[in-house]
Amino acid sequence: MAEKVISFKLLGPPVITISGRPWTSHAKKGEAILFFLAVESTASRDLLAELLWGSCGTGEQARRHLRDTLYLLKRRLGMELVVPKGRNSLQLNPAISLSCDV
Repeated sequence: MAEKVISFKLLGPPVITISGRPWTSHAKKGEAILFFLAVESTASRDLLAELLWGSCGTGEQARRHLRDTLYLLKRRLGMELVVPKGRNSLQLNPAISLSCDV
């Protein structure tokens, strides 16, 4: 199986490509997580949940939405692109070739 290369283009309209083919998700907040991690490299689960779902009510609801979105990303991509870093942080999978124009 050929190695997948994930590229993030953030200068101009944001685009994710996988092995040269554009990829889009119907979950825009999932894409936002990927773009955020491409720039910041790591982020706490609480920060991501608050940024994207802070207005939905309790912190537990926001964390549940984050878990659901990460599951959908994994299922849609067919690979685990977002992985835990420690107990409370997330990062893009270091075992996958990644590039970002920022």
